[in-house]
Amino acid sequence: MRARFRHLRFLSVRNRILLFALLVTLVPSIGLGWVFFKKTEQALLESSQRELTGAISQVGGELELWFRERYHDIRVFSNSSALFENLEGFLDERSLSAVPGAPAQDPHLKRLESYLSIVLAQLSDYEGLLVFDREGGLLSRVPQRTTPVELPLDWREQLEANEIVVGDVHRSEIGSPLMLVAVPILSGQDDDLGLLAAEIRLDALAAVMRSSLLSKELPGTSTELSLVGTEGQILLSTRRPSTTARGAHFSSDLTPLELAEYVNVEGVPVVGVMAPVADHAWRLVIEKPVEELFAEVIQVRNRTLLGVGVLVSLIGLFAYSIARGIVSPLERLTEAAGKVADGDLDVKIPVTSRDELGKTTQVFNEMVDQLRQSRDRLRQLSTIDSLTQLANRKHVVEKLATHLERFRRHGTPFSILLLDVDRFKAINDSLGHVAGDKVLADLGSILTRLLRAVDIAGRYGGEEFLIILDETRGSEALQTAERIRLTIEAARVNAAETPVTFTVSIGVAEVGVGEDEDSLIMRADAALYQAKNEGRNHSVLADPREIKVTQHPSVRKRKPS
Repeated sequence: MRARFRHLRFLSVRNRILLFALLVTLVPSIGLGWVFFKKTEQALLESSQRELTGAISQVGGELELWFRERYHDIRVFSNSSALFENLEGFLDERSLSAVPGAPAQDPHLKRLESYLSIVLAQLSDYEGLLVFDREGGLLSRVPQRTTPVELPLDWREQLEANEIVVGDVHRSEIGSPLMLVAVPILSGQDDDLGLLAAEIRLDALAAVMRSSLLSKELPGTSTELSLVGTEGQILLSTRRPSTTARGAHFSSDLTPLELAEYVNVEGVPVVGVMAPVADHAWRLVIEKPVEELFAEVIQVRNRTLLGVGVLVSLIGLFAYSIARGIVSPLERLTEAAGKVADGDLDVKIPVTSRDELGKTTQVFNEMVDQLRQSRDRLRQLSTIDSLTQLANRKHVVEKLATHLERFRRHGTPFSILLLDVDRFKAINDSLGHVAGDKVLADLGSILTRLLRAVDIAGRYGGEEFLIILDETRGSEALQTAERIRLTIEAARVNAAETPVTFTVSIGVAEVGVGEDEDSLIMRADAALYQAKNEGRNHSVLADPREIKVTQHPSVRKRKPS
């Protein structure tokens, strides 16, 4: 005990001040470091949610486009004369036969199966093609399989509502997930003859999902994207093909587009975001290991602790000056981290020193810059069509809603043009899809050049474009449509060293009182349909008195473009 007191007596005033300065400096330094760490952790979590939400939204859009293309293919082949003529002949022979059913050597059935074989050879994403009669009975299947295939119980209700039947996911003989899709087969007199069905391989979606992840440039190597079925079964996974083969189930209950922490099917703690798949009862789930997500936070924490240790070791010579030099940068970092957590990415902290805090500030600034660049890239990807450099469907529809709201509030008139490339399928079939893409890209350039800065042009789907003409009446819009049509007619597109000419048909509609988005687009679509019937390469103005259109464009039977 006396030795301790003797030690305190010999403790100089300078050392006592140094000890006091160490204590006074150490406590706020640790406190500020902890606040900075928690703010950084919160900012990283919110950044991860935005990052994963953006990625899963993009993947959802890619899947929706993939399904639309598959549905379009099967609709196109269902309109073939080789299909409905042979099916009609087969059904006539069967109705005249005294024996129920029909002989296996029926020539109509043989030709029908030959046609199905030719079609199947062109479609790599299809496992098989089937033909059902109007009662749902299986007539033909190419190739022949032993596994049974049946239409869903509600196929008639689906057909009446959507003119397409989408069945549940089932497994092929080798265990691959398949989805049954069927569309009606109509005769030349539009009589219902039966159904053309296709077994679509969902394995092809895995490549789409992986490609979307690569395009987002997500950090880390353990990000996983899964497609979950209606019963929770994992249909596809970008990193676990064996898991899907075993029929693993996803049991976590997630709120759409909200970040959640849970344990995945492999027992690994992860954070994930779930989003429903459009027009299906499936879900997309994107997951990232918690350990990988917080690796950066742990690194920042360790650097912060190291900085505090260095400050404590140097406090003997620069106690007061170092305290001021630490508190001020940390306050700026804390304030900036709070702004980033609130979504403000225009924060930039000046680097006033070359020490650890200066490096931390620089790293923070670089992190904010990367977040800002990621946000800008996400905004561009979510609004611009990559092929035509015009607005994508979602963005142009949002702009249409804005114009309608302004029309309802202030009466500001506007018109829309619905433009469709004539015989676009023939261009693709004869010159290839590269030439077709070149036509669409040049069309986008022409529209950008001809339209005003206040107008909006966007790719509505495939070879169809929606144009919004601000403060423009119907007659003026028709003149603009004619100028666009004539310019396109005179244009020459060089595709594969071959000059290509093409024309467009345009439907024009001026907004009317009490009209909504669907009604306005339907009227423009009806005018476009009239332009097609008048021989294509026409512009037609919709009658403003016909505000309502009796048939929705997605279910009307349009002639080939």
